[in-house]
Amino acid sequence: MSEETPIRRAYDLGMDHADEDHAGKPDVRLHSGREIARALGFTATTGEQLVELREAYNDGWRDWA
Repeated sequence: MSEETPIRRAYDLGMDHADEDHAGKPDVRLHSGREIARALGFTATTGEQLVELREAYNDGWRDWA
């Protein structure tokens, strides 16, 4: 079984948060790569990594529907 990448985990987190938002849970959406990295339990070291996490999270949120 292969380990999930941080990008895949960010995408899945976006999907999970979109589901929670749709169910009525307030203030679940994360807005920055740094917030997403913290939620996933790791520290991204470059701005590029933070952007990739934010884009993956937003893709998951958008693709939820």
